[in-house]
Amino acid sequence: ISIFLSLFNVHVNRSPVDGEIETVRELGEGFAPAMQFDRSHGNRRREIGMATEHGPIVVVQVAGLLARRIVGWVGPGQPVAAGQKLGMITFGSRTDLLVPNDVAVPFVSVGERVVGGRTAIARWL
Repeated sequence: ISIFLSLFNVHVNRSPVDGEIETVRELGEGFAPAMQFDRSHGNRRREIGMATEHGPIVVVQVAGLLARRIVGWVGPGQPVAAGQKLGMITFGSRTDLLVPNDVAVPFVSVGERVVGGRTAIARWL
């Protein structure tokens, strides 16, 4: 599930579920437009691997053309609650949620607008 954040959105990213931070990786060096997945794969990004009661998930904070900074507020070994702030991407970015397809199904569809901390984006099977 990819959520594009325009210049007019709040760029704070929250934990989608209760869990524990297992890994945090800083990757990439590019700054392509975040809405273009094929071009932005090499962008600066921060991958947050989490252990949950349903299995592992990954939240990926992706910098964009104008967004060149990712601020992280959590680290390995830290427990997090659903809705807790994980970090922030500054201006024009994207957040990806990677969940094994056999444990959850998306609630949202392409083009739907979501609100951080309010919109349920997926449900566990």
